[in-house]
Amino acid sequence: MKQIFRVVISAVLVLIPLVAVADEPEDHPLVSRYPGSTLTYSFASEYAEYRVPLAPLDRREISEHIDLEGSVTYLQYRVPDRSPLEVFRNYESALTQAGFEILFTHEGSTFTQAHHWVAAVYDPHGLGWKSTSGASAMAGNAFRYLAAYRGDGAGDVYVTVYTTPRRGSDDSLLQLDVIEMTPMDADMITVTADHIAGEIARLGFVSIYDVYFPPDSDEVLGRSAAALGEIATFLHANPDMRFYAVGHTTNIGDHAYLMDLSYRRAQAMVQVLMEEYGVAAGVLEPAGVGPLSPVASNETPVGQGLNRRVELVLR
Repeated sequence: MKQIFRVVISAVLVLIPLVAVADEPEDHPLVSRYPGSTLTYSFASEYAEYRVPLAPLDRREISEHIDLEGSVTYLQYRVPDRSPLEVFRNYESALTQAGFEILFTHEGSTFTQAHHWVAAVYDPHGLGWKSTSGASAMAGNAFRYLAAYRGDGAGDVYVTVYTTPRRGSDDSLLQLDVIEMTPMDADMITVTADHIAGEIARLGFVSIYDVYFPPDSDEVLGRSAAALGEIATFLHANPDMRFYAVGHTTNIGDHAYLMDLSYRRAQAMVQVLMEEYGVAAGVLEPAGVGPLSPVASNETPVGQGLNRRVELVLR
């Protein structure tokens, strides 16, 4: 069972243990359906990119954000005879009680603001947002939005909530997205000391995909330990070799920021190898090239996963 608890939305907000899969198979098992609501659209992707806004729009563009990759579930509901504020507060309270941290909340008071938010945040996903007339079906005359996060032993989970009044009725519309951070299921070779040695001999460099960082962060995550141990084993077995540790990113974001992030990630990896794995100073020299050396298209999540890496390059 991946999740231990379920966010339950009701008149009295409580948190109950999950003892089975979700009662409604089309809902997400982590977050319950708002009482009386109807699921009008759903789509689940086993691996996709998802951008979470963390600030109001700047000239109709998302200004501050975190980019996620993992399993994404998109759910749209119609909630009869309930205001967007009531629906929003219920989810906000339930998520907080379930141990989520509210990262960002936002609201708009006009149709134009709602339309711009939908266009920037949700239209890029292209999933069920347009009516047959081409107008946004999910932009009422106001909106509320939140992004929430919880990290636990089962993995990092993000939830976004968007509510808006349904035009021409007393109903509310709800968009509920759940992003579960999972490693990409792709044909990447798990790093071993022998693999590193073979690639260095063959190419003069090796790509490392098993050193992990949170979105927009240079913190080396604990699940990188196996790869770091293999890198250290190779370096200890070849004490006369010297390498550049080169960080790479996708092209999603400001160029200067990505260049800096790639360097900081390479530097953080080198620091961990020195401090925790006994790699000598000077063996690795950190460098960052950001998005300048892709190995795949950045137009797909799989390609982005291939581009997001660290390389050891023989000096």
